[in-house]
Amino acid sequence: MNTFCGDIKMEIRQVNHFIHNSARSLVYQTQSMLHVKPVGMCLITGCPRSGTSAVLFWLKEQKHVAAFYESRILISAHHCIGDVERFQSLHEDSKSLIYMVRQMVLSYYAQHKYLWHKQLIDKEPLEPIAFPDEQYTEFLQNVWTIFPKMKFLFMNRDPLAVVWSITSREWGGSLTHSISRKYTIKEAIRIWQCSAELVLEYASKPNVYICDFDRLTAEPELESRRIFEFLNIHSTNYFKPQPTAEPGFSQAERDLILDETKPQREKLLNLGATNLEPTSLETLEHFKKNIA
Repeated sequence: MNTFCGDIKMEIRQVNHFIHNSARSLVYQTQSMLHVKPVGMCLITGCPRSGTSAVLFWLKEQKHVAAFYESRILISAHHCIGDVERFQSLHEDSKSLIYMVRQMVLSYYAQHKYLWHKQLIDKEPLEPIAFPDEQYTEFLQNVWTIFPKMKFLFMNRDPLAVVWSITSREWGGSLTHSISRKYTIKEAIRIWQCSAELVLEYASKPNVYICDFDRLTAEPELESRRIFEFLNIHSTNYFKPQPTAEPGFSQAERDLILDETKPQREKLLNLGATNLEPTSLETLEHFKKNIA
């Protein structure tokens, strides 16, 4: 008897699961056909291992956010726009082709998440697995070509922590034909440098916010409010810092990283003292400590 009742409960759960999934799929298809759009869009980007995932998962918890973890659809759209610019026959019809690419991207998002009255947030760190040609600037420019009002939330983090994290893991698992590779310290430094240069280039542009991860963990409530204001999100669910691994470099490796990244670190320090506008002396000193 108990086995029979258990089987019945299992079948009911399966039916409920099927109904729920079918209803959700129908809603997704409907909003895709009706061209339902989010109220705003933001791309979290910057150097890998700089807090992009932590910030995305935190924002995902907010009530009116539809969050995507490295959907890759923007990278695909970037390549489409690149070909439109490359080939004369396509470039002559660029306006309609850009519109088509925009609708393709929105349709993709609409088939995976509820978008009605929500802020759509995707994340794409700037690293060589996703961008073998390292055309990071072109990617960002093409995203703005497709979505001129897209906001960019750049993540920045101290190079020692980033390089340690990059070199401590394997890369390539997100590819269809998975590869497994690791980055050397020199390669990780270059990844950080490329991202830092883009942060410096984009810092003064509209619809851009630079979030220093070390400052976010030092003053999570204050920095959370700034991010909420940037994204027009009304919430008191502030970022909750989690413990992170301490870099285990030798003194020679540490000196190499700090020496190679010194030009960008000095410029970022000036950025932190002006554009980022810390609201207290303690915040500024913490920022200087982690950059210097």
